[in-house]
Amino acid sequence: MRLCVALFVAVVAPLTHAQATDWPSHTVRIVVPYPPGGISDALGRIVAQRLSDRLGQPFVVENRAGASGNIGAEMVAKAAPDGYTLVIGGPNNFASNQFLYPKLGYDIEKDLVGVTVLEQHPTVLVVPNALAVAEVKAFVAATKAKPKSFNCGTPGVATLGHLTLELFKDRTGADVQNVAFKGTGPVVTEMLGGRLECAFDGLPGHYANIKAGAYRALAVTTPQRDKSLPDVPTMVEAGYPDVVATVWFALAAPAKTPPDLVARIADEVNKVLREPAVIAKLEALGATPVGGTPERTNAFFRSEAAKWKRIIEVADIKPE
Repeated sequence: MRLCVALFVAVVAPLTHAQATDWPSHTVRIVVPYPPGGISDALGRIVAQRLSDRLGQPFVVENRAGASGNIGAEMVAKAAPDGYTLVIGGPNNFASNQFLYPKLGYDIEKDLVGVTVLEQHPTVLVVPNALAVAEVKAFVAATKAKPKSFNCGTPGVATLGHLTLELFKDRTGADVQNVAFKGTGPVVTEMLGGRLECAFDGLPGHYANIKAGAYRALAVTTPQRDKSLPDVPTMVEAGYPDVVATVWFALAAPAKTPPDLVARIADEVNKVLREPAVIAKLEALGATPVGGTPERTNAFFRSEAAKWKRIIEVADIKPE
């Protein structure tokens, strides 16, 4: 028996190493489980083009939208673990959906393995110019002074904007009501129309209006200030050290992909993320490149899952 195991290891180990060194030998699909036009789609196309240029094989972005990103993620979870089908997903795909959908078609920890985190960007608390508050503590006090009168827009139930709003409420005691829309566009429209007292959403969709002075950003939720809004404090600086949340997108592969191959893919993607031209393109989208090893990526997935599991339970969030 021991001889059989030894022979198996002796045969399989060189094969997996060969897979890693030969990759890619043909087209690689990068599945984006969202419609074209969003930041995940733009991110996928930037990374795919540079990988194609660097490695001499086509990297093709394939949009498989639906079910809060579950359809595309499930497709990749069930794909051959050979490095030729990958997925770009966000916190819902790799952290929160498992606590929202009892019949999720894949197990985030057992069926997918993280490769690297591609980018992150903050959620931002925005308020209309007519609201006479200059900083977050004054905003929290104002909501408590007028219970149930502050309507806060988010881009949908169980989105990162919604989860961050609930984290904010849990940590500050702010009395605000979630008004869930279908995407960022309607949130922007309602903010411009002065029909919301606040909004929690990803920064990229609101950056132009903040810079134009159409409404104000009170704070971002990343640990450090965002380069694109250097004068806007973080929630930590505002006195709420536990209100830290980022929107992020990461690359993952089917779970049984050989570790050597996962490491090779991560190395190539990390090289792309360090290119000045790629950094400039991502920063133009309001995104900050991240990178990292598969080990760090999977540890990050687990920490994000633990954080959002608690918030989903406390706020009793149910998907629509």
